Formats: sequence, structure tokens, C-alpha cells
Amino acid sequence: MRTTRIVLFVVLFAVLGIATGIVIRRLQQHPASGTDRVTDAQAELPPALVSTGGDAAASISASRHNAITRAAAEVGRAVTAVSIVQTRVVQARPGLDDFWSRFFFPRFYREQVRSMGSGVIVTQDGYVLTNEHVTSGADSIWVTLSDGRTLPAQLIGSDHQTDLAVLKVDAESLPSVRLGNSDALLIGEWAIALGNPFGFLLDDSKPTVTVGVISALDRDVKRAPDDDRIYRKVIQTDAAINPGNSGGPLVNADGELIGINSFIFSSSRGSEGIGFAIPVNQARVVMADLIRYGELRPAWIGVRLQARAGQSGPEGRLHGVVVAAVLPDSPAERSGIEAGDVILKAGDDVVHSLADWEGEASYWRPGDRVEVVCRRGTDIRTLTLKLENQPLLVAPSVRTGYGMEVTDMDGAIAAQLGMPNSRGAAVARVRPSSAAEAAGLQRGDIIYQVGNVAVSDAATLTDLLRRGRGHRLIVRLVRHGQPYRAVLE
Repeated sequence: MRTTRIVLFVVLFAVLGIATGIVIRRLQQHPASGTDRVTDAQAELPPALVSTGGDAAASISASRHNAITRAAAEVGRAVTAVSIVQTRVVQARPGLDDFWSRFFFPRFYREQVRSMGSGVIVTQDGYVLTNEHVTSGADSIWVTLSDGRTLPAQLIGSDHQTDLAVLKVDAESLPSVRLGNSDALLIGEWAIALGNPFGFLLDDSKPTVTVGVISALDRDVKRAPDDDRIYRKVIQTDAAINPGNSGGPLVNADGELIGINSFIFSSSRGSEGIGFAIPVNQARVVMADLIRYGELRPAWIGVRLQARAGQSGPEGRLHGVVVAAVLPDSPAERSGIEAGDVILKAGDDVVHSLADWEGEASYWRPGDRVEVVCRRGTDIRTLTLKLENQPLLVAPSVRTGYGMEVTDMDGAIAAQLGMPNSRGAAVARVRPSSAAEAAGLQRGDIIYQVGNVAVSDAATLTDLLRRGRGHRLIVRLVRHGQPYRAVLE
């Protein structure tokens, strides 16, 4: 038994020795260098993936670059953070035992509030496009560029209804975005949203990028039930638009600006894939007016329209809009449009509803010629509108000191506003965050009385408001033919 064990051990050591010798000999004949190991492994890989050293990094880098990354890199240099400072008057919170301050002598103080949005540089000499709600009420505005520079910005102009504003920074040779054509967009094509969300938290001038598609076009949206503006013909996208993204660019895969990110629909206060952007073609028209005039200068048409009554079977509401009235001595009257005509087409676009007409008319400017196709009885007629300046906007105006400008009524302004006479003073402009805006006064209001004193013209109104400064003034006016009452504090 003992002899058998010894023989087994000897045989085992012999086998191990032979195996070890074979391995050593193999290693001597074929050194296992790192290069050979890579080569052996690569032999089992597809040819397209075989690469070594720097070639591998270059191959991976090339595969990661695409239209979206290129567009984001190009446009990102033109994205800005827009920081505003507002001064607000707030009531101090009294202590629990501060009875007199709470009810009889409330204390007020001023505090500065900061907020932030985004913008995009549209010209190399420093014009920045953003949202009006980003800049509204600002005492000072600062723009931070993607390279980290923070520059003071001047508000060139803003428009509440279109929610667009133009800023100007004192700089040259800035990176700017290329403007695209929002009328040529395709539902389902890539959409890239850039901006500076949560700017105070991130404290970083570099923009963030989110990607989605164009979900829908030509949406008419009211942001909130109590909002007095309706966003016309906006772009819907599922690219995330987060707090702070407002005013930033929405671009296509070619790196062209197609819209200005404006707001989202959300039940959670976060992005749920329903965002809206103002089309760049609309922004282009508004921006040109704001840079040139500091305000919008829409064309005067001179018609009052209404939707067609009745249904058209399964196709829904009847096609076209009805001319309810044509204002005297207006471009519409001179073109031959008559009350009762049904407008079917304006320019190159079919008019299905009042929203279609208003959306198209928002692009028109004085001097434009627009072909209008309408039905009169059984006849189809094509008429040419030669658009003009609104008399109210080009008439000489005076400042009242309450944040509004007024002008004398005359025949042309009365015709524009649909008034039978030319008595009173017409409101030509209302400055944002002014006493006049707080009172609810609007462009086109006709003020005919302050307190118990009749207003005959702009000079009379200005004098009454000057003498009443520091008092609560009751102002009576007409708006769209209806009497209103406003209170100037």
C-alpha cells in the first residue's frame, strides 16, 4: 500500500514537470506582448471596430458627432442668460404682539428682487431677442454671454401681446444665431431647445440643451385663464423647456433659429413634454419694429370681422370670415371690400377662422400689398389691400406723466377707432409698469371725462391730470364703442 502511494506521487510530479516545460517553451517561442494580445482579440471583431491607440479615440469621437451636437455647439455660443432686478414695495410682517402696526400703521419697505431668463444674440453688434415676460418691470437688466462676460443691457423695446422683447449690449463681433424659416417646419422633425434653466442654482454661463421634435404647428394658446394675451400660431415641441429657459432659442438640426421658447403646460411645475415657442418669422417682424420704433407698428386695415354662423355638416364650421363693417376712408374701403363679403383667402393662406386672419394680419406692415379673395353673393373676387400706417400711431402725441401718451382726436383716428365724432383724447401709448397700465388703460381708449370735467382734446386732459396729481382720479372713456371707467392713483 505504501509503495503504491509513492509511485502515484512520482507519476504526478512527472506530469506536472512535463506540462510546465511545455508552457515555458511556448512562452519563449511566442512572447505574449500587449500588442499581440490586442491583435489576437481584434481578430474576432468586425473590421469597422478594429482600431488601436489614437485611432480608436478618433473613431469614437467621429461616431458621436451628428447634426444635433453640431447645431447645439454652434448655437450655444449665441445663447445668453438674462438677469433682471426689480424694485418692489412690500408690507412688513408685524410680530404677533404688534397690534398697531398690523391694523393702523402698516410699515412698507422697498426690496430688490432678482429673476432670470434666457436670450439669444441675433446680430453681431449686440441685439438680443428674448421674451417680454422675462424683462417686464425690470429696473436694470444684465446679460451674461456664454464666454462668462456679464454686460449691462438696454431694453430697446417690448410688446406684451406677442411676448417679445429686444435688448442691446455694447459689444462687437459677437457670435449670433442664423435665422431659419418657421413656415417650412415639419411635424416630427428634430427640435433643439437651449437656455439657462435655474440660473441661480447652476451659476454657470454655459447653456443647457434639450432635444425633442416639433409636436404641432399653428397652435393658438392662452397661457392662463386670466391672461389677456393669446399666443398665435405658436410651435409646440416636446423638447423640455424648464424655468429659466424662457426667451432662449429653439433651433432645427441645421442650427437655424426657428422659435423663441416661451412657456410650458404643466401640472407639476416641471416639463411634461408640452412646450411652446414663438415662430421666428413672427419674431423677425416684431424685432424689426422694436429696433426701428421701440414699439409695434402694425398696419391699418379698416375692417371688423366675425365668424360665419352655422355648421357645414361633418366638416365643422363654415369656411371663411364675414366682413361685419368697413371703416370709412380706410385701406379696406379703398380696396373695394364691402360689408357682407366673406373673406376666403389672404395672401397665400386660406382663412378658416378669425384666428387665421389675425395670425396672418400680425405679419403685415404699412406699405405691404396683400391680395384678398372674397365671396360676394355668388361671385368670387380678388381684391388688393394697400396697407397704411395706423393714424393713431403716427399722430403727434404728448406725455401725461402717468406713463401714457395721448393725442387729439381727428377724423382719421376717429375712423380707425370706429367713433362717429372726434371729441376727446385718444391714448396712443401706455408704458409697461406705469400708473396708466395699473389703471387698465389701453392704446385706443378715448378719454372724454376726468372727474366731472369734460375732456375736449389732449391738452385739456394733460392739464387735468397735472392738477389732479396726488389725488385719486376717476377717468371715463370709450373702448370699442363701450363706456368704461378707470381709476388713476
